[in-house]
Amino acid sequence: MKIFLIPALASLLASCTFDSAGLRPNVAPCDTADSSSYVQDIVPILAAKCYSCHTGTSSSSGIALDTYSDLSGYSSGLPGNIRHLSGYNAMPPLPAPKLSPCEIRTIERWIEAGAPEN
Repeated sequence: MKIFLIPALASLLASCTFDSAGLRPNVAPCDTADSSSYVQDIVPILAAKCYSCHTGTSSSSGIALDTYSDLSGYSSGLPGNIRHLSGYNAMPPLPAPKLSPCEIRTIERWIEAGAPEN
């Protein structure tokens, strides 16, 4: 039984790095240095996490987010929704997993920059 644990432990440790904060999984860093691009940064998040319910052909609650003009109308309330803040409709709704902190920050950077269509 112990023989099977050694390869599993080696595989787990190989997927981690040691930095000043300790042993952590290898995760792509979240670049929060400058504003986000609608096409390169926002659309992929929406496609992966939102379009299954919020597209023009199958919009949930009548809210479509699959075009820039649709999304820009909701951008002011979006941070409250994706952060699951009190007084906002949590998006995505539980039990679906929340957006990652990096995804949330990417969307917030884009909104802070004026939600440009870039």
